[in-house]
Amino acid sequence: MDKKYGAPEEDGTWNGMVGMVKRGEADLAIGPFTITSVRERVVDFTVPYMEDGGGILSRKTDYTPDLMRIFSPFQADIWLATGGMVVVFGLVLFVIMKYDPEHSPPSCMVDQEEGQGLGRVKQRGQLHEDSWNIATSIWTIFGSIMEQGAAKHPRRTSARFVLGCWWVFTILIMSIYTATLAAMLTVTKQPGLIDSIDQVAAATHLTPVTLAGTNWETLFKTAEIGVYKEIGMRMQEGPNVLDVDQALQYVKDGTGVWLYDISQLDYFYRQDCQTLHLAKRVFNANGLGFVLPQQAPFKRAFNRIILKLQEGGFMSMWRKRWWQGEEDCGRSNQGGTSLSQGNQLGTESIGGILLLYGVVVVLAAISMALQRLKATSVCSRITNTSMFHRRQQPPQ
Repeated sequence: MDKKYGAPEEDGTWNGMVGMVKRGEADLAIGPFTITSVRERVVDFTVPYMEDGGGILSRKTDYTPDLMRIFSPFQADIWLATGGMVVVFGLVLFVIMKYDPEHSPPSCMVDQEEGQGLGRVKQRGQLHEDSWNIATSIWTIFGSIMEQGAAKHPRRTSARFVLGCWWVFTILIMSIYTATLAAMLTVTKQPGLIDSIDQVAAATHLTPVTLAGTNWETLFKTAEIGVYKEIGMRMQEGPNVLDVDQALQYVKDGTGVWLYDISQLDYFYRQDCQTLHLAKRVFNANGLGFVLPQQAPFKRAFNRIILKLQEGGFMSMWRKRWWQGEEDCGRSNQGGTSLSQGNQLGTESIGGILLLYGVVVVLAAISMALQRLKATSVCSRITNTSMFHRRQQPPQ
């Protein structure tokens, strides 16, 4: 035996177990044989006992936690646009409050008699409205988007229109941010993972490998167009892999990516899911069956037994026995932490906001020091001026 499943040679002969059944050297071959049209030309197959397809097994990339992940729901231009809108809406609110007719009425509308007419309205609201400067307006807008409110709200109808529109925008933008952030924190996606056959073709630093004498070798090396042809050309330049241990070693070394039956790759992945990564997408879906000679008299008996095993649930029971570890290495959570782990946030999840708060505290301390220095300087000038005036006064 040449330890191969079976593939056509260049001279038209067949190697592996498929070749042995074709030549009559074996009565049948039992194993995970992919049912293909090329093989059915020379041998026969039982009904599929399992649905399968092509899988991609690679090594996980080194993952460095991103402390700024908490800000990743929005791109940088969205954050800049939101900050700019805070300033713009604050300026609009200030202009409306300053030039509103009720706050600053034309001289012709003010009663000449003090304390009457519109002049009385102005005097009554002046203590409240005159305190609205640019800083107060921007702080009110900023407090709204942070859902902290403000110490006071404008009384003018036009200003309330502006602030109400801003509140609607705040509700929408915060809802989108919260929903996106929750989805991103649930599953940690590592960058650089290979999840499709197109990404295999794009990863030129990795050598695609598969077992020699399998249908996957035939599929890629005989392809004439597309990414399959590109991968097949790289396979021909790569090593000749004869067993699963050799293929798995290439993956663990980080030099190769293994293209093979998804069911078998899933088994190896579950043995070391912390290091390996199994692609989410399956390519070239097919079925697995046993190899029989053409027109074998016992084909119907094999088919009947396989169907009874499937109907009795034995296939599912055996799969659970050998494909263990679904709780920790479930395929629904590949490329990141499991859902149970994703609910427990670590430092990398909130490190960005803690870092930002530390920067703000430092800036606040610097601002306080500068204000203190300015106040000391002003007091010093006042003291010097007072002493100078005292010296200039003539003695009485």
